[in-house]
Amino acid sequence: MMKKVAVLFSESLNDRKGAFNAVVNRVRYLMRIADFDIDVFLLQTYEPWLARTLRGTPKVEKVKEFSIDGKTVPVWWYDFSVLDFILLFKLGMTTVFYRHFLQDKVQRLRDYDLIWAHSTSCGCLAMWIKERYATPFAVSWHGSDIHTVPYQSRHIMKCTRQVLKAADCNFFVSESLERQALNLCSGFVSTVLYNGVSSAFKPYAPAEKIRLKERFGVKDDKVVCFAGNFFDVKNVKLLPAIFRCVASHCNVPVVFWLVGDGYQRREVEADMLLSVGLKYRFWGNQPLEKMPDIFNCVDVLVLPSKNEGFGLVVAEALACGANAVGSNVGGIPEIIGAENVFDLGDSFVDSIAARIVEMLESPVIQRLSDKFRWEKTAEAECGFCHEILKKTGGH
Repeated sequence: MMKKVAVLFSESLNDRKGAFNAVVNRVRYLMRIADFDIDVFLLQTYEPWLARTLRGTPKVEKVKEFSIDGKTVPVWWYDFSVLDFILLFKLGMTTVFYRHFLQDKVQRLRDYDLIWAHSTSCGCLAMWIKERYATPFAVSWHGSDIHTVPYQSRHIMKCTRQVLKAADCNFFVSESLERQALNLCSGFVSTVLYNGVSSAFKPYAPAEKIRLKERFGVKDDKVVCFAGNFFDVKNVKLLPAIFRCVASHCNVPVVFWLVGDGYQRREVEADMLLSVGLKYRFWGNQPLEKMPDIFNCVDVLVLPSKNEGFGLVVAEALACGANAVGSNVGGIPEIIGAENVFDLGDSFVDSIAARIVEMLESPVIQRLSDKFRWEKTAEAECGFCHEILKKTGGH
């Protein structure tokens, strides 16, 4: 009988970016080669009006299901109460109602031979299934679930440590994230399984690139770009200073693009307004399918993050033929090399700007390693599934 694997994740269906897209792509490419059945389940929380108001989050549509390449993915919703909000975001604890919600899912998932969970909450669910039915499970960790969220409360730290130690294998999206997990605890089984880049991210023909640059109004300009959330962890407040430093030292015409949105965007926009003579454009959030067009017009992508799990946007830019620079954090140096990353500190702005200018005036060629392809990741995932099932005997 064919083995059955359940994939669980809880990334935001409303945003559909970052870790959400990473999980979807992992599933998409794994389904193409797997010789076992794969079912996917998405856990989501629906916040009441008061919680949304306090957190500044938008109302979301309670979609019952969505599809990954024709595979129906049920969405399991938990209606967040004000009590849930207070306990989770103020005290870092969960209510008995949320635990009952998860326990119900334990029953529904009891017939699977392997559970593949993503991040802490789904990891907890997989751990409970193992405790009750001896079902093996693996967990993929993506970034903030290791380097940020566990430090928000003792409860979350305890849960994260329990999941790490109970998992039959932990998969980290970078060597850096694996090292950071060792700061939480030791004695867990782990390996690195990189995120990949979708095949849509590729260099266009020269004529197509020229056509796009004309359409976007940058035919005769070099383009330096940031793409990501305008959040503190992305260090976006440094972007205006970096861009001004580049413009003051660069001998070629350059325009600066800022792609994305977030609560710090207005502050960055206000700072950019002070940059007299600087050519720039705020794009706002863009659909994933438009990003290859944007990156094919970019000469240098800059990612000055304070922390990263992997830094997928860097790999996507490189896949389209752009160069990239960034901070020396997370998986960024693993993608672009030590010579293109810089330590955060007093000299960071000057150092990263100097490297950008060097790339604009004397173009270098950065190539994306084949290990950052979803096909490679799927092959490795498939192998690990077989290994875990063979070792544990499945269900």
